[in-house]
Amino acid sequence: SGRIARKLYPNANIEINGYQDTMYQDNFFDLAISNVPFGNIPIFDKRYKNTDFLIHNYYFQKTLDKVRPGGIIAFITSTSTLDNPNNKKVREYIAKRAELLGAFRLPNDTFKSIAGTKVTSDVIVLKKKDKLDLENNPTWLETGFNEDGIPVNNYYIENPDMILGKLTFDKSMYGAEDNTAVHPLEDKDINDLLEKIIENFKENTYEEVEIENETIRADAIPALISVKNNAYVVINDTIYQRNDSIMIPIENQESKTSERIKGMAKIRDRLKIVFDIQLNNESDEKLKIAQEKLNDDYDEFVKKYGYINDRANSRAFNSDPDYYLLSSIEEKYKENNKVFYKKGKVFTKRTIIKPKDNVVAENSVDGLMVSLNELGYIDIPYISKLINKSEKEVFDELDGLIYKEPVISKEKEKDFWVTSNEYLSGNIREKLKIAESENINGDLDKNVEALRLVLPKDLNFEEIDISLGAIWIPSRIIKNFCIDLLDIPYRYQDNLIVDYVPEVNSWILQRSKVRFDYGDVKNTKTWGTSRADALTLIRTALNLKEISIFDKTDDDRQVFNPKETAIAREKQNSIKEEFKEWVKRNERVKSELISIYNDKFNSIRLREYDGSSLVFKGISTEISLKDYQKDAVARILFGGNTLLDHCVGAGKTFEMATASMELKRLGISNKPLFVVPNHLTEQCASEFLKLYPNANILVATKKDFAKEKN
Repeated sequence: SGRIARKLYPNANIEINGYQDTMYQDNFFDLAISNVPFGNIPIFDKRYKNTDFLIHNYYFQKTLDKVRPGGIIAFITSTSTLDNPNNKKVREYIAKRAELLGAFRLPNDTFKSIAGTKVTSDVIVLKKKDKLDLENNPTWLETGFNEDGIPVNNYYIENPDMILGKLTFDKSMYGAEDNTAVHPLEDKDINDLLEKIIENFKENTYEEVEIENETIRADAIPALISVKNNAYVVINDTIYQRNDSIMIPIENQESKTSERIKGMAKIRDRLKIVFDIQLNNESDEKLKIAQEKLNDDYDEFVKKYGYINDRANSRAFNSDPDYYLLSSIEEKYKENNKVFYKKGKVFTKRTIIKPKDNVVAENSVDGLMVSLNELGYIDIPYISKLINKSEKEVFDELDGLIYKEPVISKEKEKDFWVTSNEYLSGNIREKLKIAESENINGDLDKNVEALRLVLPKDLNFEEIDISLGAIWIPSRIIKNFCIDLLDIPYRYQDNLIVDYVPEVNSWILQRSKVRFDYGDVKNTKTWGTSRADALTLIRTALNLKEISIFDKTDDDRQVFNPKETAIAREKQNSIKEEFKEWVKRNERVKSELISIYNDKFNSIRLREYDGSSLVFKGISTEISLKDYQKDAVARILFGGNTLLDHCVGAGKTFEMATASMELKRLGISNKPLFVVPNHLTEQCASEFLKLYPNANILVATKKDFAKEKN
């Protein structure tokens, strides 16, 4: 169909592609019309991967982004879009973004002569809103029952004339009476019904695009979809700048600034031809011819107006989204403390290698790397098909390199595999407990064995700091220490409360109302003083504070008593030392604390990231990342949160750029965002495009936040 359309309309922009693979600009089209595909299958689109809309609803989802505010969408779609009770979230998604202008339901024989099948379908007409809004809560979000008890969308209950036939229940192919259908009316012609339906739609719903609250200028022309928003384009020697769905001529077409714009626009277009030749893997001869033209245009421009990075040229062209791409083709250098620029490698060398469509792997290890690079995870059937070996052979060859993750595999329908450096890192003791508990059939024997080999060696008593105030020590052990230290009689022991309260990060130590401790020699003399008994000193030490003694004067002031404080603090230090000795003497307590400490604080094995096997698609061949940079990219890809704690000049920008391109390619991230200091914005953009010349990036500079832009 597409090829026939291209023959019939050679000047039209006809793309033969899956809708999910199209790269149209957002907020571009005035009108979108489609007989959308029907089906109970989802479509994989990285941008909308967090939704599970089926194919017909996916068409609404994507088109709502592509149509400009005020634009119209007219779709023929499955009745489930409006009628299915489980599709309310789909209707809410649409209603937030568009106003329902109207809908009508077609008889099930409407397309019989064309498609050879009977199907009841809806025509839905929408108008896109300026902003997300669901305040009015339209009634068509819900379904109900009509007078005949047939479930249908509330819109049709309120507007029964919009159903062009008799609404009935129909048996599905499986015999269930769960499908509604519209049968044609014998005495009515469908064309007459459609004419009448049109009268129910509001007139003049289409609105002209407005720019700054003014009607479109007469000299504006429709935007070309190949031109980026805000980009300059020269047509018949006139400079236009795209503004959403139109292109507007710039002011002062005869000025020197406009000549600079024309020159840089020409270089930009030449540069893109050079990139396209490389991406399409065309011949060196063709590339050389394109590079010669690029050199000629660049030399002519520099001779007249200076380097692209010069201030005057930057001011003239920096609102074009490709300015930073242009600035990246010049290399800066200093000579006699003056800044100069020279041509970059793109003028003479092949800087882009087209990614291979068909990856090749010779063995399971190669397949593992390909799976991680292409998919972002380990897919055994994919590796098996890639290297043309059975899954058993793949498992045998990857023995020791991958492990089954038992927790995740329980939550999924199929086993989930991770690399050895991921599995044999983190909390090893916790993983070992899980593996041992889940190893019912012996299928995790290798996990258990490997985890035991990397289990951190237990620290002994001398290597552990056991002191009062450590929140990992059980409160009952602290209580037992108090009982032993002060020889608290058994009948009073239940009246001593010791506990740690995590909500306030404090220890509490409450004494009995029965005054067992007052006047006791060990409490007030041996381990305490008359001004600060031992239990008070212990409570203070538990909360990591030093005791201080104050005297109250006749006028109710608190005065620090240094002598009593020194005595009390000496007693407090003695209690701290005695606690360590008490633990050391008590083998049961010592063994328990050693076990607790190792479980809590000596279970982590740091993961090591190796990026040596990563393949970065679209990266310039003239730049080679260092090993530590590749490892940093691997950490970002597979490790989650990452801090690039490198010194200045170590290559953090290249690491971030490479990681973001890989995250986007793998579908892990949709739109990576970089936040950089204001004075480095343009430099970062230039370095990004130097590394990935064909990247499509958006750069926000200070002028974009000017008052007139709000």
